[in-house]
Amino acid sequence: MIVRPARDDDLAAIARISVANDEPVADPDRPGSRYLEHLLGNARLLVAETDAGVVGFAGAIDTPPGWFLTDLFVDPEAQGRGIGRALLAEALPTSGPRLTFSSSDPRAMPLYIRAGLAPWWPLLYLRPPDASRSGRAEQAAAGAWSVEPLEPLAAAELERELTGHDRSRDWALWVAGPGHVPFRVVERGRPVAVGVVADARLGRLAIAGDADPAGAVLAAMSLAPGGPPAGLAIPGPHPAARALLELGWLIEGRDTFMASGPDLLDPTRLLPDPSLA
Repeated sequence: MIVRPARDDDLAAIARISVANDEPVADPDRPGSRYLEHLLGNARLLVAETDAGVVGFAGAIDTPPGWFLTDLFVDPEAQGRGIGRALLAEALPTSGPRLTFSSSDPRAMPLYIRAGLAPWWPLLYLRPPDASRSGRAEQAAAGAWSVEPLEPLAAAELERELTGHDRSRDWALWVAGPGHVPFRVVERGRPVAVGVVADARLGRLAIAGDADPAGAVLAAMSLAPGGPPAGLAIPGPHPAARALLELGWLIEGRDTFMASGPDLLDPTRLLPDPSLA
């Protein structure tokens, strides 16, 4: 078995392995996968190959907080042979800031802990309690808040202004799909957060350090372009998580934020994209 950089002609095998692990990556509107193409062009995308072909893959991308492990999947028929461990050793550096979101697969967390990442907090996947989708979140959004659509380039620039982080490379992916709408959250005339609605869910939200984090999230969930999103991923420590649960929202799944240090992501200032943070 060898671990090597992925090529264009590996993407079909990578997509197959993703599907086999219940993580489909195909685009509904076009052949291929924008996500995998983005990793191939902008990240460290690796495959494990045996005589049988590609049996696993891993991705890692250099982000402002540190190297972020985007994916680590092995073909179910090849699991238990050390392939994931070999891929992880090549995907992430052995020192410096490193982070990822671990799935609930019982094999994942021990692997990451042995690699020097510790579990810090849960990432909760929430959905509203009924078909209205709003979950009454609009009742918690005060009149001082508004949400306005943004041009894609403006979204990347606003995040840079609010957080000091340049994620323009990844914003190109976040806004690329059909129905992906970037927006800004405004409080009393001042932009305080920037996010995107993707596939009818809140895909990501970055919040200014001096803004009310709960208010920004509740405004985004009640006033987003196209109507209230049907779900979101929110860090457990975020104050809006309790507010939404008190409004009747339900936990439909969870991942775990794992990192080489506790402060690489602020769980009150970012509702991350679990694939790219």
